[in-house]
Amino acid sequence: MDTTVTTPRWPGRRTEAIILLIILVIAAWFRFYQLDSIPPGFTHDEAGHGHDAIAIVQGARPVYETVGYGREPLYDYVVAWVMPLFGENYLTLRIVSVLAGLLLVAVAHFWMRRAFDVPTAIATSAFLATSFWAVMVSRQALRSALLPMLFVASIFFMWQAVRPYAKQQTLQRRWPMISRLTSYVLAGLFLGLALLTYMAARVLPIVFILFWLYLFIFQRPVWKANWFGVIFILGLGLIIAWPMFDYIATTPGAEQRLSQLSGPIDQLFAGNPQELLNNIFGALGMFMFYGDNLWLYNIPGRPLLGLILGPLALVGLVISIVRLKRMEYALAVFWLLAGIFPSLITGVVASNLRSIAALPVVYLFVAIGLVEIMRGLERLIESHTLRTIPLVLLAVAVTVFSWNAYFDVWGQARDVRVAYHTTLFEVARELDRASDLPTAAAISSFYPNRFHDPYAMQLTLKRKDLPLRWFTGSFVDMNDTPHASLIFPQPPGDGASCEVVSPQQIDCASGITTTAPSAFTSTLPNAAQVGPGRVSAEPPNYNTTIVVQALAPIDPIFVDLFQRHAEKIRSVELRPDDFNPRFDVYRFDATAALTEALKSAVIPTAMLNFDGVVNLIGSEIRTPRVKPGAQLEVITYWRITTLTDRELTLFTHVLSGDSQNPVLAQRDLLDVPSYYWLPGDAFAQVHRFMIPADAQPGTYPLEVGLYTPEDDKRLPLLDAAGNSIADHVIIGSVAVTP
Repeated sequence: MDTTVTTPRWPGRRTEAIILLIILVIAAWFRFYQLDSIPPGFTHDEAGHGHDAIAIVQGARPVYETVGYGREPLYDYVVAWVMPLFGENYLTLRIVSVLAGLLLVAVAHFWMRRAFDVPTAIATSAFLATSFWAVMVSRQALRSALLPMLFVASIFFMWQAVRPYAKQQTLQRRWPMISRLTSYVLAGLFLGLALLTYMAARVLPIVFILFWLYLFIFQRPVWKANWFGVIFILGLGLIIAWPMFDYIATTPGAEQRLSQLSGPIDQLFAGNPQELLNNIFGALGMFMFYGDNLWLYNIPGRPLLGLILGPLALVGLVISIVRLKRMEYALAVFWLLAGIFPSLITGVVASNLRSIAALPVVYLFVAIGLVEIMRGLERLIESHTLRTIPLVLLAVAVTVFSWNAYFDVWGQARDVRVAYHTTLFEVARELDRASDLPTAAAISSFYPNRFHDPYAMQLTLKRKDLPLRWFTGSFVDMNDTPHASLIFPQPPGDGASCEVVSPQQIDCASGITTTAPSAFTSTLPNAAQVGPGRVSAEPPNYNTTIVVQALAPIDPIFVDLFQRHAEKIRSVELRPDDFNPRFDVYRFDATAALTEALKSAVIPTAMLNFDGVVNLIGSEIRTPRVKPGAQLEVITYWRITTLTDRELTLFTHVLSGDSQNPVLAQRDLLDVPSYYWLPGDAFAQVHRFMIPADAQPGTYPLEVGLYTPEDDKRLPLLDAAGNSIADHVIIGSVAVTP
């Protein structure tokens, strides 16, 4: 069949280059403007990328990242490669995404001008430069930012090899096989890299398979010349990604997100298609009617295209279906189907991210519809100026609306500030500014665990002289689990200690540094025995910094103690409607506070050392008598002795005495994450949990200890010689009364 296409003469190459340059400048402005403050913080997913990129800089070579339910590694490698230029900070991640967005505009333009025509390419590039969806993706520090650019590059080079409409250049005329082979290799390379970016890319090989079948049915001469080449592209792409897929297949639990997203498919095979059908209809409406409802990725409900661009895209899609026998239109349709497939399965939730592979082709359909309408106007309106006015007005409208939606609405929204943890971001800025504060510092946090706020702070805090500790403060989580803790940091170089003369007298003035006695009175140590001993502490002065966030305040148990030994330096107020609207910065006399706290605690007569990592230095059963159905409250005090890279959890068990059901009630919790323990620091953990309503009256022993949740293995309690003698300590008993 005749494959000749008449390409409009306007604009010429020079004009096209100028227009493309202007589009790229506008795209860069949309992406770099206030990049340090919008988004207004850093999400935990973004922080995970930064942490893993730093690990790569330090020598790690993952084929797959297991953090965050599992994710592809390429984005982390790219960030690691540019960190020497921009530093190990959050802006480096955002810059990588920005550059990927700018490259997408350019590469998409070059493919579309070859496959379609210059006006279509210019229109698509303009929409990619300023549309809300494209700008959002280009400013997020997420791996998905690389996918559209890499897949467009793969399509571009495949088209170079197939090149049914392109004029052969000098190189192609002289060495056609070399030129074609190079294009196949580059297409396969970029496909493989795309597979290493984001889960949604795993559907994209179907585009090449459908295109191969399409050529076989409708374009047999082209198929004969390229059938092996398309297979080669697929094969090379899969080979490049094979180490990652092999790791996923051979590592149980490596990829959790896929199982989380497969629910509608499982329901379908179980004979219930309703959930899948609801998701499909919801996803189809995301273009014009109701879009992604997550503030992380969208203004909730805002459609991808709306009622202006949406109809244009629909016109473009209809035109493409009518012209399906032309390869470029068929390829675009296949691409659209594959790109939105993840959202068809999972629905409109997070569709802005899960449909990311379709981003370029969605705006291609808008451009196709727009260009065809403009060509129709050519037949009705002779004046070129009059024909251009609607196009200019549309471009200006899209630009203005996108700017307002992203910077004025989304970027300022309360829920966006919540999702991006703006308060923590401001804590980092405050610590960077406050050079007068002690360098032993701790932060109260709603998310103190390894993969959350600590990772984000690693990328946002510029100071490197401030080793941070983390503790929960006080709050009740979404599972109604109460959290409460307080940390007593030890400044660098301070090694003083306090002598426990008696339970009522703890002497911090003598500077004695000897350790506590190590002899035990029984095989299973009983920490409730009170007597002289020693516990390490710091000199009494304001030598530590504590940052207390409004969402994680000091627990009521410790408020009076904390106020007596802390000096507020400043309160930083954010927006009144913020979910976490304030944080307070204190100088804290950790030594004096710990000394006073231990006066009301039971001090063990022997050193209770768990695996050489942490010592139990005191305990207080605040509710020694409790009724069935009431809450038990216990405080344990701990001294960290060495660094550990293990995730640890404290357990507190009320023992029933029943061999079949030995635990009457329990709380397994550690609110001062072990990953960030520093030797010499002490902390208090509050254990609150309910006694069963059907508990029988009686006296029940109370045991504590630690274990690693990964394998439920308890830490051994060691004697002076380092031998394991137990895996828990009895700290007293609880009387359950009628």
